[in-house]
Amino acid sequence: MVAKALRISIFVSLAALLAGCPRSPEQPAWPESERNPGLMPKPAGRVVWEQVMAAPDEAVADSLTSAQGATLTDPSILEAQYSAAADEGQVWAQTRLGVLYARAENDPERWQKAVRLLQLVAGQGDGEAQYELAGMAAAGRGMPASDVEAFAYMKEAAARGMADAQYQLAAMYAAGRGTTADKKAATEWGRRAAAQSHIPAQFSLGCLLVESDDAAQKAEGVNWLKRAAEAGSRQAALFLAAALARGEYRLAKDEVAAEALLKPLAERGDHEAQFVIAWLYMFSDKLAERRALARDYLEMAAKGGHEQAAAALKSLPPAQ
Repeated sequence: MVAKALRISIFVSLAALLAGCPRSPEQPAWPESERNPGLMPKPAGRVVWEQVMAAPDEAVADSLTSAQGATLTDPSILEAQYSAAADEGQVWAQTRLGVLYARAENDPERWQKAVRLLQLVAGQGDGEAQYELAGMAAAGRGMPASDVEAFAYMKEAAARGMADAQYQLAAMYAAGRGTTADKKAATEWGRRAAAQSHIPAQFSLGCLLVESDDAAQKAEGVNWLKRAAEAGSRQAALFLAAALARGEYRLAKDEVAAEALLKPLAERGDHEAQFVIAWLYMFSDKLAERRALARDYLEMAAKGGHEQAAAALKSLPPAQ
């Protein structure tokens, strides 16, 4: 009875992990641009798949230093620096100034200035400007909201080799956002971003391909998920481990491989991984020699607030 209850509980947990792989057409709304004044030109892109928040571009920040070596990141100082260089016709500065204006909070006048500046440099082939404009078009920031225009700008930026743009473009093709849905194009652009070590793209592409009926594509999908997991994607590790533990998506059931994916997360204190690895140790014949460790992992997960782990512990007989 105890074993059955725990098995059902963890199957529910595994099913939830498998459901975590991104799907279209369900999508969150386009967010406002992340406010990061001029230091990293990130667009307000609709995150259709997985989003990883990028850190500020330290190389850019470090290049703007005072005589005393203090980093100059105050928006007013940045604006003065960028404006001076932009007035000299330096494209990079025009882009940075445009991004700075684009991310001003509640300032439609600056947003319109941003659009003018960014369109100027986008017309000269500046991929960062095209990328920022895609987000502005999507959010209706400084211009009428238009998924079609957002797609056009994103495609231009992606064609210039920007991994983030390629990832977003793949997502737009997958969802038919601003264009006709095209799974083949989504896969092609996803591959380009994934090949540039773009972890969210590796995860999303892996999810897309692992569902394929084609054996080669399925194997490629598993490989991308493994690469994303190895690069630190918790989501990829949990998803692939759940799929292998259950033999989902017509993958060969491989509990040993699932353990290998979960173990690093569990040891770093991930309570979901601890909960699932407890199930593996309790029920897997291939991991039978680790049965005694199942309770330890349940206790760790329960101590971290994992409700299912706590409930499972209560149903176990007292430790000998």
